[in-house]
Amino acid sequence: MDQPPKDTRQYGVSAVLIFVLATLAATLYQYVTSEILPQGSPLRLALPVAAGILATLFIRLLSARHCSRCPLPAENAEQREAQEKQQIELARQRRKTAEAERQAMALQRHAAESVHSDLAMKRHESRFQVAFHATPDPILFINADTGLVMDLNESFLHLLGISWREVMGAPIQDILHWHSQEDQDRYATLRQTGSVSNLRADIRDSGGRARQFLISARAIELDGVRSDIIIARDITDIESLRHELASKTELLESILRHIPYYIFWKDTNHHYLGANALFRSAFPNAALQRVEDFADDELDNRMLRKSPHTQGTRQEDQHVMASGVPIINAERSMFINEEGQPPRQADVLVSKVPLRDNQGSISGMLGIIADVSDLRQQERQFLMLLNGIPDPAWIKDAEGRYSVANRALGELLGKAPADLAGLTDNDLLPEEMARRCSANERAVVQTGMPLRNDELCQTNGKSKWFEVIRQPLTEETPEGFIRVLGTMGIARDISERRKAEDEIRTLSRAIEQSSTAVAITTREGIVEYVNPRYTEITGLLPAQAHNRQPAILHSLPEITPDEVWKLIQCGEQWRGEFEYARKGGASCWLLASISPVMNDAGSILNALIVLDDITQRKEQEEYIRFMAMNDGLTSLPNRRLFMNRLRQAAAMYQRDNTPFALLFLDLNNFKEINDTLGHDAGDLVLKTIADRISESLREVDFAARLGGDEFVVLLHNIRNETEIHKAATRIAEAVRLPVTINGQERQVETAIGIALCPQHGTDPDSLLTMADKAMYQCKSAPQVPYITSEIQSEYGN
Repeated sequence: MDQPPKDTRQYGVSAVLIFVLATLAATLYQYVTSEILPQGSPLRLALPVAAGILATLFIRLLSARHCSRCPLPAENAEQREAQEKQQIELARQRRKTAEAERQAMALQRHAAESVHSDLAMKRHESRFQVAFHATPDPILFINADTGLVMDLNESFLHLLGISWREVMGAPIQDILHWHSQEDQDRYATLRQTGSVSNLRADIRDSGGRARQFLISARAIELDGVRSDIIIARDITDIESLRHELASKTELLESILRHIPYYIFWKDTNHHYLGANALFRSAFPNAALQRVEDFADDELDNRMLRKSPHTQGTRQEDQHVMASGVPIINAERSMFINEEGQPPRQADVLVSKVPLRDNQGSISGMLGIIADVSDLRQQERQFLMLLNGIPDPAWIKDAEGRYSVANRALGELLGKAPADLAGLTDNDLLPEEMARRCSANERAVVQTGMPLRNDELCQTNGKSKWFEVIRQPLTEETPEGFIRVLGTMGIARDISERRKAEDEIRTLSRAIEQSSTAVAITTREGIVEYVNPRYTEITGLLPAQAHNRQPAILHSLPEITPDEVWKLIQCGEQWRGEFEYARKGGASCWLLASISPVMNDAGSILNALIVLDDITQRKEQEEYIRFMAMNDGLTSLPNRRLFMNRLRQAAAMYQRDNTPFALLFLDLNNFKEINDTLGHDAGDLVLKTIADRISESLREVDFAARLGGDEFVVLLHNIRNETEIHKAATRIAEAVRLPVTINGQERQVETAIGIALCPQHGTDPDSLLTMADKAMYQCKSAPQVPYITSEIQSEYGN
């Protein structure tokens, strides 16, 4: 039987469907391979095979379905059997196709999950690297088995100041230097404990400085390798601040411990926060040793003896903290408790100052109690002594204001002594008398010399003659100068003596008890009478002085005895100071007054010689002159005298071309001795060095101290530089000799700068400046004992 023709439309539809499916499969394959599957993945090879199998099965299925619709020959057993086998095979192929599809889907899901896992791992690793290198604390990975560096972050590299290649593989001990053996032992137990922390170690930074770090470490597994991760926290600045704070705290505690004042501080709620040991000891109850246990009422009852007008401690402190106005040196009376001694009443000065926080608000109060019992006792004793003087006595400041006055002066002026404080002579005396007294006070202050004179005083309607003695009150400044702080005066009533002096012209007995040496001669100059004081001053007994011309006339300066008598016979007076050699060899300074004694008719009858021993005054004047031109510590000439000598040397060179050299000396390690051993040791070193410098010089040379540890030497008539170098070497070696201070030998080095005249100039100030600069160059070259201006360039400018 002929078969009917096949329907070609079904083939067309199947071909289009196959084309569409193939296109979709290729697109899916391209997307999966390019977007999801990574390069080198085995799924990129498996997918084409799976797609081919699926396409083959699908074509076979379409062919089978199409053939089943074709006209079949007559049914028979064979055809049915073949058809059944075909259906069985078709079912088996369908099961294979479904299994292949399931496996393909599983492969796709696995591939997708792998892609997402790889991307997540990459993102996690990227975040870890960013965090690892951005961490400000240095981090280090160490191989636990070898102890070598495996990795480190940017902070560690920046700290070490070297490249990554230089530190990779370096031993851990080359980087970390443990503070103690205990820190090293604790790090060694890391594998057993798993982690350690708070280890201290030093790490040298890029500048070579050792910085302190706090180390934390943990044991980990890194890619199958036993590793240690180390994190270092820089605590250098914190430790420095801690040490500085501890030092300042220790200094403050030392001050509070040794300061002889009772000190306490409290908050605004009147709770005591702290007190020094001296304040605590003022409480007799041994149980009250904690400062928090102190109370204001105990301070009132046990320490301060209040007057009826004195506020209680709490009220007074509250006023200070509320108003912010401090109380300074308020006088109080206190019962002091000293160990092993009964309580004693003491005079104290109480000061209370408000404490403020960083915002300026009052946060509490500081109290200071100073025991001034000894000072008050000395003041009382001084006033007792001053009031025991029967003559008016006083002390004034440099401006002429009364500071202290005794009872006799108060009675003379008609005022209480305490009321005179702060007043001047213009406030107390008549105008003319006040002007005269003020002028005398200024003369003493300006000259620094004592003044003795007779003054007529008119007070309370009475006129009296007083011998007023004014003495300067001085102190020595650090520069060695004498500064006048005020004057001390005493006024001795000489009204009766003045009357006796009027009668002395004719009566020698009236001057027997005079404190002034008196001799009466004839008109021709033959001694007729001498008083006891004359004998004391001249050393001549009355029998040795009588009937002779006064021996003192041969000691008068710039005038002969004959010239003196000519003045006397002409009715004139001679007055002056001179140095007199007493019999026996001792000398003294005398103030002599030789004047004629006339009768009522004006005829010259006698000559009166009055002598005052002014040796002490002359010595004081000499001392003041010496101190004005010399250093008070070393007795060497000071800067003022040295500059005079230097200008004289420069003038000599201008006149006769006499060369000289100027040496400027500075002690290198004097400040260390002064700071460590004290100012007394520093003074001993300066005096010793001054003596050695003086002993190292020729008689024609000149040494001076400018101040501090600076000395200068003037070498006269220098013929060549060899002499200068010998002198400089001699001085340097003398200074370098050990100085024994409190049983210890200390060595002092000196730097010497040299300037020559005329080689380096002739102006004194310029030469001193050049020598000073040369000395500073010498200090920068410790191996060179001295440097002259001409070789400064070898050691820098």
